[in-house]
Amino acid sequence: MSQRAQAGRRSAALAATLILLALTGCGSSAGSSPGTALVSIGAGLKGPSALRASVYAHGPINTAAFTIDPSGRLWVAAAGLEEHTHDGVYLISAAGAPAVRVISGERSAVE
Repeated sequence: MSQRAQAGRRSAALAATLILLALTGCGSSAGSSPGTALVSIGAGLKGPSALRASVYAHGPINTAAFTIDPSGRLWVAAAGLEEHTHDGVYLISAAGAPAVRVISGERSAVE
């Protein structure tokens, strides 16, 4: 087997191992040890005590997807299931900034 093929197999094995390790941390907390209980972490959320949550921005309802661009701006696609009055793509330029609809008029921002 060539060195390139061996390296590819090692990479695939490493990726599979990392995925399995990540998945073992997911799921039910029934078997979790004491001290790992979920606690209030802010913004009305619960999680591990080492985490803190805060509200980045208030924006459109029915958020379907979001991403952060290289400039650190948050882009949000909103798409209602039945009502489409708020559908569109919104830009939130910084933490606490208002959501500005930059694309509208589509039946759904994610169709």
